[in-house]
Amino acid sequence: MSRFLFVVPPLVGHINPAIAVAEELGRRQHDVAWAGDADVLAALLPPGADIRPCPVPDPPERPAELRGFAALKFLWEQVLVPLAETMTPAVTQAVAQFRPDALIVDQQAIAGALVAERSGRPWATSATTSSELVDPLAAMPKVRQWLAELLDGLRQRAGDPSATTDLRFSPQLVLAFTTRAMVGNEVPACTSIRCSTGLVMRPLKA
Repeated sequence: MSRFLFVVPPLVGHINPAIAVAEELGRRQHDVAWAGDADVLAALLPPGADIRPCPVPDPPERPAELRGFAALKFLWEQVLVPLAETMTPAVTQAVAQFRPDALIVDQQAIAGALVAERSGRPWATSATTSSELVDPLAAMPKVRQWLAELLDGLRQRAGDPSATTDLRFSPQLVLAFTTRAMVGNEVPACTSIRCSTGLVMRPLKA
């Protein structure tokens, strides 16, 4: 029996797919805990779920006129990086108390990746959309470099400064809630698992 800690943002669409994975782990007699916004998790998880509360910042209001790089810049600088910095201390505490064998980290809950790296624990990425998997920034090297530097700065402040892995993709495993038609053949897939949500979970190599 192993222990798995799910680290999720306060977003229903990111939590719901992971619930099916947690249910399957539970059926296999593994222990599961959740790190994230306690109120959001309590409303979505079954009674008795092990919830490790994490404070989250109030989401800023996104200007309606934002498009393209401006929208991406807003998402990372105003939403995802502050979320990671705010959640990291509580995720660190959850890891110390629950002592998971592995973490399952939503792509937008970067705190989980930071803490996993720093604690030397294996972790899997939970990717609820296929957009990042097909490298949408491939044609924009300057934007890609900007994001890489932003993530590196976050790692220097809150993670393992010696690590080099892209924090959006675990080097061990990426769980992609998608289909081959959405990601093409360039992303190698392993065994598929039919989840209780009716989705197909494909473990993919980053």
